[in-house]
Amino acid sequence: MNLIESLKFENSVRTKIKGVINWKEAVLESCKPLLESKAITQDYLAAIIESTIKFGPYYIIADQVAMPHASPGDYVLRNSFSLTTLEKPIYFDNDERPISILITLAPADSDFHMSKGLPQIVAIFEDEKNVRKIIDAKKPEDIYEILSKIDLNKYIE
Repeated sequence: MNLIESLKFENSVRTKIKGVINWKEAVLESCKPLLESKAITQDYLAAIIESTIKFGPYYIIADQVAMPHASPGDYVLRNSFSLTTLEKPIYFDNDERPISILITLAPADSDFHMSKGLPQIVAIFEDEKNVRKIIDAKKPEDIYEILSKIDLNKYIE
């Protein structure tokens, strides 16, 4: 599934979320739409938090951007993505980089994670201009418009 199709199917784009004060709340906000659409279970959220506590925020992928995820497992019911922007940046423990965008990757298997999910995310966030546009977006339709202008398949073999 293509990233934009997944975001629309899961209704999983949320912009300018207010009141998020720490990384755990940010990860919860980024997983909420996928929990609501039943693409993931609560155990996937728990796996992301546990992994972050154990290994740190290894999924910060660009300035302002984190890609919360955990290993594939039974807690991911279908391949899916969510994209959340925060009104105010948050910080992960022991990390000074501000994060305003969370793009959650929920892979049902490692093949999707490496061959489809990650390449689409890289295509978006390799350009700093896209990061700024997404941070500035006021509603989901703005995000879809931005993403529609990016070649999401350029790194997919």
